[in-house]
Amino acid sequence: MGRFAVLIDAGYLLSQSVQILSKQQSKSRKDLQLTDPQGLITRIVQHAAETLGNPQLLRVYWYDGVSHKLTAEHEALSLLPDVQFRPGTISKSGQQKGVDSKIMADLIELSANQAITDAALLTGDGDLVVGIDLAQRRGVRVAVLGLEDTAIGLSHNQSFEVVCVADRI
Repeated sequence: MGRFAVLIDAGYLLSQSVQILSKQQSKSRKDLQLTDPQGLITRIVQHAAETLGNPQLLRVYWYDGVSHKLTAEHEALSLLPDVQFRPGTISKSGQQKGVDSKIMADLIELSANQAITDAALLTGDGDLVVGIDLAQRRGVRVAVLGLEDTAIGLSHNQSFEVVCVADRI
């Protein structure tokens, strides 16, 4: 059995998380603090391993926008074993930029080099469909993980295209 990688779009994860924790009273990441980065990564990896049926983790990739320097959260994540922090940028309007292209590049590179047999993407972005398709053509099975809380009416917020192309949801 081969290894799997987890690719996390922090913008998606943290936006969904703050909405769930605030019962949709906030969408601002500033209202969310990661107090246990190791615990969060461990839980995501466990869920990905269960979803994929593959216990052999290669690495976790965490993609997030950075304004001028790494935050304390970014530094804490960067120091975790088997976690690679991949910084994008933050635009003047506060939107993260460059994250999708980094996710796609890593997914394609990992699959082309046969470093993984499975990938779990924690994202909602439809721009990743091409990368998912290319990885699948190279034999990589792709699961797309999402966060939702139906009790408060929050959907997984994932694009229809990404949900359709993934091997598992």
